[in-house]
Amino acid sequence: MSKRAVALLGLLATACPDPDDADLPCPLRPADNCDVRDAECQEHVRGVIACVREAEHPLPTIQVMTPSEYIREVSKPPTLTPAEQRQEDQEARAAELLGLLPPGYGPPAEPEAVPPYIRFDFASRAIIIGVDRSDPELELYALLYAMALAHRDMESDLSALRAQAGSFDRRRALITAYAGESTLFAALAWSRMRDRDTVAARLSYESWIGDVQDLFADPAEPYTAATSQFIYAYGAEYMRHAYLAGGPEAVSVAFDESSGSTAYALGRWDGEIDAAFANIDSPVPDPPPGFRYIDEDSIGPVMYHMYRIRQGGQTSSAEQEQQLAREWVGDRCLVAGTEGDDRVAVVWQLAGPGGRIDRTIVRATDAATLAAFEALFPAT
Repeated sequence: MSKRAVALLGLLATACPDPDDADLPCPLRPADNCDVRDAECQEHVRGVIACVREAEHPLPTIQVMTPSEYIREVSKPPTLTPAEQRQEDQEARAAELLGLLPPGYGPPAEPEAVPPYIRFDFASRAIIIGVDRSDPELELYALLYAMALAHRDMESDLSALRAQAGSFDRRRALITAYAGESTLFAALAWSRMRDRDTVAARLSYESWIGDVQDLFADPAEPYTAATSQFIYAYGAEYMRHAYLAGGPEAVSVAFDESSGSTAYALGRWDGEIDAAFANIDSPVPDPPPGFRYIDEDSIGPVMYHMYRIRQGGQTSSAEQEQQLAREWVGDRCLVAGTEGDDRVAVVWQLAGPGGRIDRTIVRATDAATLAAFEALFPAT
């Protein structure tokens, strides 16, 4: 069972189904009367999500397979060229230098498949189902989530938006927007209660957010673990506030708005983000002899928040997160490496109003490299 599902099971445990299912505006059946592998159940779930989202869409393509077939499909390891693998290793070393990955970190050899095996595939725009009825209720929740995501894709063309997102921060913001929205709508449907406003008001993601804050602060945890949970917990909380402010229409507005930066979800509907985001456009000096820049990106406020509290040995709090979200303008992160050895440097510049450079952070694998890059990028 995924951590997301465990959290939702707990937070919905106190929401009792309405006693008269016939009167429900979006009546979700009990899981023992809805096998997610069956076309009739899939159409039922489509109708429930359309009702909760207040937007009608056709049933997406659905592919059903066995759990073992699903695991084989999603566990195909990516094939990297030697040059791609070297760049990936150098970028990981840069993240280690910033304290965002633990020393010696190595990613899992294969992606982890976690039951229930149901997902929306962006390439084919299909829902892939590979379950065995071992946990019918959780499988039903997973299909609700995937169906809500498929409906958002029909409205927004998520593959196109993913291709257009030009930075790490914007990509994570987009994922947070659609994961948070789908988590919220799945929860509203799964509660089986007539008054969805009351359900949204009672939902609490604070325990889940607290777990993410622990991941933010722990230098032994890779940033990937924190951000993979951030997108659901913080995203759902942001969308929950949007729903309470104006229902599904407000959620769609929040989707468009919050896709611009993870600052929105990090602020958790603080209401004071002025979105005065700006890029750092100043020229990048040539690297020292033997080095080349292998990456230039904006990695965003969530990553900076993790860096800041880990460096200071601090815990994470809503006040810190919201203050940073209010003040966030932008950043530029440069990673440099060599062809012949393992020397790496990372230069992280934070933007102030208008995109001026307000702070420069330089880290390197050795003292000589650090001195060379500090000479090129003086502290601000």
